[in-house]
Amino acid sequence: MATNEKPAENKPNVKGPQTTAKRIQVPRPNKISRPEVDGINRTAEGFLQLYYDLMDGSQRDARITLLYRDTSLMIWNGETITGVEKIKEFLAKMPESKHEIQSWDCHPIPGSATTTSPPILITVSGTVLHGTMPTKIPQTKKPGVLPRVFSQTFVLAHDPASQPPATTSDQPASNEVYYVRSDTLRFVG
Repeated sequence: MATNEKPAENKPNVKGPQTTAKRIQVPRPNKISRPEVDGINRTAEGFLQLYYDLMDGSQRDARITLLYRDTSLMIWNGETITGVEKIKEFLAKMPESKHEIQSWDCHPIPGSATTTSPPILITVSGTVLHGTMPTKIPQTKKPGVLPRVFSQTFVLAHDPASQPPATTSDQPASNEVYYVRSDTLRFVG
């Protein structure tokens, strides 16, 4: 062996027949069709419009609780409230608010064998101002005066016991009635 020759390396034999992996179509359980996803998006968008209109309205505690049931759970910045009556009491103590949604997203939660309509997960981020809005924000930027950044997550569940609301001519008819199963809000800024 010459001094500049390298020793032979043990390399695997790659000259044999090449095999290619076959694509296997794996069935997706609980696959949700595109029209169903579009319907869920419309449901989520309509819910958010209604929810924040009610939340920011003058009769919040009397009307927004129509969206909750006795089994509903609300976690508001770490405080846990269970049931529609406790949620109503909690909301009655809150000052007036003005929410601005920056972004939202929704997804169906497949796999529920109890209903034909899957629950819907909605995530929202935005800002909220509690109390009356000052005409001019002071230079000191006192806490409580400026809007706070929030993140809110809802799980909407199909309510088979409720009747669908009456629709107007510009709304598509829907047989789906949802309620807030879970509502979690957290201030992030």
